[in-house]
Amino acid sequence: NTRWTKLPGKAFDIGGNHNTLVHIGTGNNIYRYAGGGKWNLLPGNGKGKRVDVASDGNPWIVGTNNNVYVKRYNAP
Repeated sequence: NTRWTKLPGKAFDIGGNHNTLVHIGTGNNIYRYAGGGKWNLLPGNGKGKRVDVASDGNPWIVGTNNNVYVKRYNAP
């Protein structure tokens, strides 16, 4: 399929791997894709301006203060 599909929400940055998709939305809030067009706000009141997702599914964020943060869902 060569067509793009619009998902709900607005994003400034997005990152992901084969299992996890995360974006920085309006107000610099951080959301994780839940499937079916739904995004869930990540708990913890985190704010960011850049995001990427490691191979283990944990999102890495550059905060609005330029510090680096990781949300460990799949801790070793």
